[in-house]
Amino acid sequence: MSPGLKRAWVLGLMGLGLAAAPERTIPEPIPLTAPPTPDIEKHTLSSGAPVWLLARHEVPLVRIELSVTWPGADATTEEQLLSSLAGLLVETSGTQQRDSGAWSSELEKLGASTSIGVSSRRLWADVEAPTGSEDEALELVAEALFQPAFDAKTARPHIARWAAERRDLALEIHRIHQRGLNHAWFPVDHPLRQTSQTEDIEALSAEAAQALLERILATGQVALVVVGDTSADRVLPLLESTYGHLEGEEAARPVTPVEPPPTRWLVDRPGFDIAQVTVAVPAPPVGHDDVPALQVWMTALAGTFTSRLNADLREERGLTYGVQGSVGNWYGAGRAEVDCVSSVEHVGEVLLGIEDHLDRVETHGITQAELDTARNHILLSEGRAFASLAYAAAELGELLTIGNDLAMIDAGRVRLMELTPADVALAARKWASPAHRVWVVTGPREPLEIQLEQADRIPDRIVDAEVLGTEP
Repeated sequence: MSPGLKRAWVLGLMGLGLAAAPERTIPEPIPLTAPPTPDIEKHTLSSGAPVWLLARHEVPLVRIELSVTWPGADATTEEQLLSSLAGLLVETSGTQQRDSGAWSSELEKLGASTSIGVSSRRLWADVEAPTGSEDEALELVAEALFQPAFDAKTARPHIARWAAERRDLALEIHRIHQRGLNHAWFPVDHPLRQTSQTEDIEALSAEAAQALLERILATGQVALVVVGDTSADRVLPLLESTYGHLEGEEAARPVTPVEPPPTRWLVDRPGFDIAQVTVAVPAPPVGHDDVPALQVWMTALAGTFTSRLNADLREERGLTYGVQGSVGNWYGAGRAEVDCVSSVEHVGEVLLGIEDHLDRVETHGITQAELDTARNHILLSEGRAFASLAYAAAELGELLTIGNDLAMIDAGRVRLMELTPADVALAARKWASPAHRVWVVTGPREPLEIQLEQADRIPDRIVDAEVLGTEP
């Protein structure tokens, strides 16, 4: 069909009214039950390191995850940067026995895959391999961890790319917006405040990154998770010979909770026709009794395309393509966020709309239907946590790292099933009242400042993106 005929055909359909969206009836949510947590075997190596085994024989694959804790939540800026560099180099620098190409080739021959990295709580090293080849695959992972060959040649392009990204931080609206949220949230002396500068990254070295890797392996607490087609008789001797010598005792540090005062920041980033808006409030740490209620609150508010904010700001008023909501329950602290991007001329309306819905949930709660829908969404999402080897190993590894077990998940699901709309409203008042809200708006200053003044939402701080990008 030619472009002209196609256009005429589309216009004809519109003239007949055939392009209009059909009327929809959203079915009532079907009651779901909480998925059971899996049965795991608990073992211990001679060093005292715990081993959790989840046997699954349906697929001939085995996944082994090593976790080694380190106090990254209290680490210096240099240590945090070096930990990220070490995570990049451990799989790309090769080992003392072979270069990175040969190391990767050996893994491929086995049909195995790995994931090695460092977070603020732990070093992890995963390997997944077909049943029968997990011993050889694990040997390769151990070779990368215990016989690393970090070198300046391999590190240099990582450092250069990373430094360039840091140097251009203020150019990308999303990244400078996240920097603004980080600085509005965390005080100057908090370990998680982003303070790194380009020169800090350029000063990194492969030698220092390897030294940090070796220190973590020597001092951190070890935990192991095995998921897949294996048994204790087969896998425990393998783990003992590979990781039994690790006897560190240094634990992960919980994130120090903060309660920032209510504030509004305007980050001036000219040159864009869009603006990014975020409101953040404190949230409970992982395992807290209020976690299920806050998850339901956020799901009903902004967690799905049928949530309140999306139904209003997206579907009814067309002010944004979508609103995203999330609740981060960290080890020791947490934060909940509502985020959206809109055209510059609608930012005032978007901000007031988000604020109105936050206030209404706090004062009037949510309906039983909203609670049922949000609960189903959470149950379906959590049901996937153990659906694959990778998901299951990661979930169990996180639990072991912070000293919890499946009883914490079970207790949370019991609370989720027992929630009432009143419980959700109470949690919203406790955690998300106006006294706890931190707002960050990023975009061109002049039109945004006018809108915020008209909405009687005067910013407490207006900061240039370039200044924000270089301040500690």
